[in-house]
Amino acid sequence: MVNYIEAIKKPFTNFKRLILGVIFFLPIPLIKYFTNIFALGYTYQYGLFSYQKNTEIPKWERVGKLWVNGFVASLIEFIYAIPILVIYFLIVGPRITNALQLGAISSYLSLFGYFKELGFITIGAMILILFIIFIGPIAKLRWIIFNKFKAGFEFKKIFRIIFSKNYFFAWLALTVIRMIFGLLLLFILFGSLSFNFMEEMEIDSAELVSFILHGTDLESALIINIIKWIIMIIFTALISFVMNCISFSIYGSIMRESNIS
Repeated sequence: MVNYIEAIKKPFTNFKRLILGVIFFLPIPLIKYFTNIFALGYTYQYGLFSYQKNTEIPKWERVGKLWVNGFVASLIEFIYAIPILVIYFLIVGPRITNALQLGAISSYLSLFGYFKELGFITIGAMILILFIIFIGPIAKLRWIIFNKFKAGFEFKKIFRIIFSKNYFFAWLALTVIRMIFGLLLLFILFGSLSFNFMEEMEIDSAELVSFILHGTDLESALIINIIKWIIMIIFTALISFVMNCISFSIYGSIMRESNIS
């Protein structure tokens, strides 16, 4: 039986490893392409440990292996997304671009006509995107567990897992939780940050010159908003890291119980 409570508690049982995960999930320019994939590879270890009934917390070791795991898992996800890219670049994208080049009113009418014409294709593409999101975790986790690239594309075995009651309800619950956190972050972000400092504080040109020369309350407002941005980025990294750890812990248990190798 899947122990959901244990999966939720697990990432918080070692704060040092939790903090490292948050740091590696931060979108730091240039190095994020290494650190983010490295961190993803680490979160997949939660699924592997859960599959193996290993109750320990994964260690931040074997950096190269973790990065390769994260990179190959991302590659598998990209391959699944190729049909969506083909539909967009060959069918939908060019038509939208042509419509936008016709001007405001004509563009609106053309877009309406295109979407009406491409309605079934658009709906089909959206269903396909949802299916890729649905199948992705198990496809990636099979690569991590069996260490075989083809394991991520063994559809008969994957379908037997993803169409089980346990996986469907676990995936649905975790997806809803992610959406709630995402909406909450957006609400906090746009509800608390001040994007137009001069308008909010009614600063005229003389005050702006004074700020440039001597510094004024505008400087404090700017610093406060920068701090808010930093906090939001850190909080987003925390949620992403923890949700990944919890999700793959649960998915690993579901794969173990399915007894499909």
